[in-house]
Amino acid sequence: MKVRTRPLVGNGSALSDSAPSRPRALFLSHGSPIYLVEKHPVTRVWSQIGQRIGQDFEAVIVISAHGQGAPTLYGGGPVTRLAYDFYGFPADCYTRTWSPPGNSALARSLCAEMSRATGQTVASRYDGPLDHGVWLPLSFLWPDPSCPVFSLGLPPAQDPAEWWRWGERLKPLSERPYLWIGSGGLVHNLGALERDQHDPEGTRWARQFADWVVEAAVRSDWDALVHPDRGPHAARALPTLEHYGPLLTIGALIRPDRLVPYYQAFDYGSLGLHILIEELAQGWLAALPSATPGAVRHAS
Repeated sequence: MKVRTRPLVGNGSALSDSAPSRPRALFLSHGSPIYLVEKHPVTRVWSQIGQRIGQDFEAVIVISAHGQGAPTLYGGGPVTRLAYDFYGFPADCYTRTWSPPGNSALARSLCAEMSRATGQTVASRYDGPLDHGVWLPLSFLWPDPSCPVFSLGLPPAQDPAEWWRWGERLKPLSERPYLWIGSGGLVHNLGALERDQHDPEGTRWARQFADWVVEAAVRSDWDALVHPDRGPHAARALPTLEHYGPLLTIGALIRPDRLVPYYQAFDYGSLGLHILIEELAQGWLAALPSATPGAVRHAS
């Protein structure tokens, strides 16, 4: 296997010089809470990306697989609670703290912006909580956060196209100085995990579905992506859609730009750990540190 830590984009031609100097958006798989106490290569990659992106944003807004419900913006208060919404892990996983700065005025402004853009009332909960799909990876991206972090909870949807439509509605906010993060997973089936399997290549069926998703993203084939049931082994890869949906919302938000893969790996056989970043000038991606060799697989 030839390890790649940089994405191949389209036919390999140079990216546009007009691309932004850093991404407005990325999608990451938030992995397992066990990574809070046990080292895994993906946490190093999260840290590297966080160092490179920095925190010079007015806000970081996360659309998390675990934040579904009535449209609600969580965070922004003087104290933001964390939700330890996972079970059966070592006790130290439940003592981790992480506290981004609050900004209640910004929270009110964001709710007003989002309500106007979407035509639906977006409520605010200043005290959170931020679910683990938000704080788990972001605590590695920015261990000492200096930028307000919000989680946008969206209604659960059985139709993947609804996740896409939310991104289209939010698109007017994409030019604001915000970083948008989709947190979920390209392959997420807890019933299929193999607890003693840690080969980053993953199982064949999981790899085939994830490769199908990544290749469609690189082609900007969003028609395919809003129909994930067309992918190989789709029913096994995604028995439910909540972890896949944030990818569609982020994709619609940045369109016609596209998401390209930076890191691709699995844990437990089929737990996807993929990271896709908005297409950028080549210099920005080239400046990212190399991911851990042996833990990255690019679909060619």
